[in-house]
Amino acid sequence: MDALQQGLLALVRSGLTGETLALPEGFELKAVGPELVRHQVAAAGYVGAVNCGVPQTDPAMGRLFQIYCRSLRHSEQQQKLIEETCAAFDAAGVDYMPLKGCNLKGLYPSPELRTMGDADILIRVEQYDRIRPLLPELGFSEVTESDHELIWQQSGLLLELHKRLIPSYNKDYHRYFGDGWRLATEQRGTRWAMKREDEFIYLFTHFAKHYRDGGIGLRHLADLWVFRQACPKLDTTYICRELKKLRLLTFYENVTKTVAAWFETGDWDQATQMIIGRVCGSGAYGTKADHNLSAVARDAGGGKTIAQARVARARNMIFQPRAEMQKKYPILGKLPVLLPVFWVVRIFDVLLLRRGRLKKATREFRAANTKAVSQYQQELDLVGLKFDFEE
Repeated sequence: MDALQQGLLALVRSGLTGETLALPEGFELKAVGPELVRHQVAAAGYVGAVNCGVPQTDPAMGRLFQIYCRSLRHSEQQQKLIEETCAAFDAAGVDYMPLKGCNLKGLYPSPELRTMGDADILIRVEQYDRIRPLLPELGFSEVTESDHELIWQQSGLLLELHKRLIPSYNKDYHRYFGDGWRLATEQRGTRWAMKREDEFIYLFTHFAKHYRDGGIGLRHLADLWVFRQACPKLDTTYICRELKKLRLLTFYENVTKTVAAWFETGDWDQATQMIIGRVCGSGAYGTKADHNLSAVARDAGGGKTIAQARVARARNMIFQPRAEMQKKYPILGKLPVLLPVFWVVRIFDVLLLRRGRLKKATREFRAANTKAVSQYQQELDLVGLKFDFEE
């Protein structure tokens, strides 16, 4: 672990715990600042920098303070919009279950320390016709539909209405969770929630899914520590039993050691160093190159050879699914029958106008070769993860 990573971990830890920590030799905030932004933990990093004695005269402190103020303002705006959305669902008799960041913000020392790119809420798909008329009244515009989400947006919030907790293409994890409603218990009105143990299992599975699918950053690793601090009496026997069903128990044990090494002991073994290295290198949700490697590895885990998986990946890069195409060509939302036509349009668009992007995609595809994919699979095996689609 280099000095930049040590400084990054120290600032976030200090921002969440209030500790005054020694920063590594050669520490420069101007080098760490961009990493704090990339991992979406700049607000916590600023508080940590103050706690650790970084002088306010450091120019990088001014930039981080501006980000902290924006995070504070944005957090308050998001919470207000979420409350209004939930109130509208209650009034309309629509069942809903807030997920992930919606719940985690309240567990952090201050809500603004847990930035949130979007608000995730599980709904019953059969009630969507009752939901759609409500959202424009709250200022939301419909964006697109993905495998597991119905996405709406307004100036202050991206709202992701989940049809299911885990995408269906993550077949092993989706098989366990289903749509998620079997885990829900009624709270008040039409609001539902998982019991704390199931919520933690879901958060951890979401972490594992992104880690395996191309990477995930420090914010989500910190979430696991914050959740356990807020809920110290979780039934760990139940959690371990369920994670064993998900084939995630070994990974859970290694991630638990990683979190302890970060926030408590500083003891790093081979697996924890590999985990923290990949997390630090990922940014918020991984790199494009690692997403390509993961996609090939996932297809290979589903029974294809690596060569067959590479061909399938190339085909998917050209003939993207409707949800992805609709982001580029919104008319497909109203006329999905035109999807084959716009595949042709996209091919000519890339060939004629986006040659640089084509060259980059070609390099990324070539990088997902047999050696790289095999190494990726070996790294996953070492930390206790794999693509396991056996019934």
